Amino acid sequence: HMKSLRCTMHFDKYVVENEYYIEGQEVKEVEYLATNAWLRYDLQRELDNFNNEFNDEGRVAYHGMWDLDEAVWRLNNNWKLFVMYFKDRLIGWQWNILNEINIYRNRTDGIVYNPMKKDEFTFVDKLLIKKDEVYGCNFYLNKDYRGKTHSIYFKAEHPRMVRAQGYNRMIWDIESWNRQSLSTLEHTKGITTEEISYES
Repeated sequence: HMKSLRCTMHFDKYVVENEYYIEGQEVKEVEYLATNAWLRYDLQRELDNFNNEFNDEGRVAYHGMWDLDEAVWRLNNNWKLFVMYFKDRLIGWQWNILNEINIYRNRTDGIVYNPMKKDEFTFVDKLLIKKDEVYGCNFYLNKDYRGKTHSIYFKAEHPRMVRAQGYNRMIWDIESWNRQSLSTLEHTKGITTEEISYES
């Protein structure tokens, strides 16, 4: 079994209790990436930071981690990308998926969603996303900016933007190994959780 915590954020009830804004914080939705040289440069720098941090912790390289080619492919295949800036520096991202998710397992028993290179992974399950919902995954903030209220602003502003587009809920899963992600639930209202397990 692959166990995870299924979280549902109900936008009409969602509150981040300790939110405050710092001058220079901004969240934007990415519309075009293929020809956007500045954004590609910024994203590549942060992808390198993500991968280096992962490797520094002595973990096996993340099998199924997206790259710029996959990001371009995603944006044409029912994914939305939101990026966070602080004083014009890109410091994080959050992906959302619409319509349906095919869940795969990677070589290290982690979960990969709707991968471009499907044949590298083991299919586990399919999840249909309702028309008024989005599925959230791949949340990342540069380690130099964590715990400095940037994550608090991001987790308040991103749902506001998604709600303004007409959606009512965001769903995501926290894998059992990823205990630090549980901190995103702290100081919030309007998120319900349930334990789920995938047959594998």
